[in-house]
Amino acid sequence: MLMILSALSCKKEYEQYGLNGISSFAFADTANAKTHTAYIDMDSSAIVISWLYQWKDVDSIAPVITLPEGAVISPESGTAVAFRNGTEYTVTAQDGTKRTFRLKKALMQPIPSFSIFGDSMIVRKGTSNGFMVSNAITDLAHTSGALVNNATAAVTGVNISTITSERIGFDIPLELPTGYYTFRLTTGRYTMDADMVLHILSPIPTITSTAPAADLQAGDLITFTGKGYGDIAAVLCSLSYNGEYIPFAVESQTATTLTVRVPADAPAGTYTYARLISPDTGENTLPLSTGRRFTVIP
Repeated sequence: MLMILSALSCKKEYEQYGLNGISSFAFADTANAKTHTAYIDMDSSAIVISWLYQWKDVDSIAPVITLPEGAVISPESGTAVAFRNGTEYTVTAQDGTKRTFRLKKALMQPIPSFSIFGDSMIVRKGTSNGFMVSNAITDLAHTSGALVNNATAAVTGVNISTITSERIGFDIPLELPTGYYTFRLTTGRYTMDADMVLHILSPIPTITSTAPAADLQAGDLITFTGKGYGDIAAVLCSLSYNGEYIPFAVESQTATTLTVRVPADAPAGTYTYARLISPDTGENTLPLSTGRRFTVIP
């Protein structure tokens, strides 16, 4: 019996002598109020940590590590290390054999989905819109949106204005060409298109300022600032709402500026109304209040 016990003891010491694995690996995560315990994948020498996409990012960890008897590890247990894929740990067994383990952050995420009512919607450039969505990551470091032109397949990134666990809101750029679009959501490991066609039109034109505004003569240029420009086909201005509307030639325009030329037959006086015509919005007669009016002199 004594010989058998002695043999078993020697066998245990021999097995322990050559072990260069990791028995346990755990760390406290104060950012997410959690304690994480890693899975040690001996086949791939990986320290696997399951991590949900919606959890806050952690830059470093100081894990508590246990090892087989007699083994040592570098960096040591309790040492702060970068929390990223590939961070290395080297275990040295009692017999001097070494094994390198690498951190692996296994990102996990439920499948997101849209809640769509209807198959199309008319929206205007420069406005905010949104969709009901579940399982989107609310951290914008992991979530983005885009509009895909259905005719050209061109992709335009959009600003995410709001995001919750149930809804995502986004802004439609003023510079976006009008047309038919699909909203594309990328959140974590998933990219998905909303099953709704967005018919994007120009915004209703506005005028917020006029320059120059005084002592204008035939041939001078006037620049209106506002929004809803870009496809303005004609501009007509009048001294009063019920007065004659005189065509002012459109010289240039962007999404927010519109430059026109004073015609030779423009009556002298202070102009208080402008009529902007575009294919998307039709005729829009705008009052020119103080700060937006302009004066033509003989």
